Amino acid sequence: MHRKRPATVEEALRALESGRAATAFRSLKDLAESGVEDAFHMLGYLYDVGEGTRRSRKAAMLWYLRSYRTGRAISASNIATIYRDSGVHRREFEWYQRAATLGDGDAGLEVAIRYLSGKGVRRSLARAIECLRTVLQTEHTSEAAKDTARQLLHGCEARRRAT
Repeated sequence: MHRKRPATVEEALRALESGRAATAFRSLKDLAESGVEDAFHMLGYLYDVGEGTRRSRKAAMLWYLRSYRTGRAISASNIATIYRDSGVHRREFEWYQRAATLGDGDAGLEVAIRYLSGKGVRRSLARAIECLRTVLQTEHTSEAAKDTARQLLHGCEARRRAT
């Protein structure tokens, strides 16, 4: 029996959840190519992980960038992850900053961690503390990220007092 291809992003996501990754990919690709912005990020993700299609970081980056340009912080975070996995730490840091600027508190935590470690950016305890405080005030932050931010902030403030 031939199933009809999903016509909306929601239907495509349901197809993906039910194990029909190739069908979901084709539907999301059609939707994204026709300009449906809600499909951009998910299509990038499927290319990124190779679900329903052959893995292609180049295609993933293209769709993540299109999604980011519509204001989606998650796409900026995924671009940062691509750079992280490629070992391009400066670009990784820049993209986590972009995601944090769009309100992604978990990305803000990644920025703070990089200020503490010096990975991709010059170390700065003061900037790390500023970022950690922002993470705790950002609405879109997971509880795990808030817990980590609290712990890091406590350690940073203790280190600052000791100097």
